Amino acid sequence: EKNYGMPSGEKIYATVNLPSYTEAKTKEEANKWWTDMAGGQRKSIDVVAKDGITVTMDNRFRNHVLEENKDNRYRFMPQLPDILKNPDEVWTSKTRGDLQTVYIKYYKNYPIMIATDSKNNVPAITAYEVQKNGRTNFGALANMRKGILKYKK
Repeated sequence: EKNYGMPSGEKIYATVNLPSYTEAKTKEEANKWWTDMAGGQRKSIDVVAKDGITVTMDNRFRNHVLEENKDNRYRFMPQLPDILKNPDEVWTSKTRGDLQTVYIKYYKNYPIMIATDSKNNVPAITAYEVQKNGRTNFGALANMRKGILKYKK
């Protein structure tokens, strides 16, 4: 944040009127959204992100979000294309020896982030890390906002 003269997360949430987002209320609703986006099947969904990278959300990702996790990440699935296509910020950094790109979109309640890696480009939804009990965890947000700033709105 400091190297690029970016406002802190606290300042963004104190001064900017942020949009609301639509979330899936149930796993069934999230699964229906996935099936609709994938053309009526359980196949991959490709989204061309703001930085021109094609992010592939495959069935492994769908299963991870819908079936394996107990933290309700499925709620954020309808927002994934918007976050990738219209992020507020895009950061790239080296994480555990691999390049990671993070797409951040600031919403009224808290930011939602999608992290992809350079190996398989399958995203991970990181909203659960930056919010606790419906409040933004500004330390976790600052930790995601590091590396090379590729895009800012």
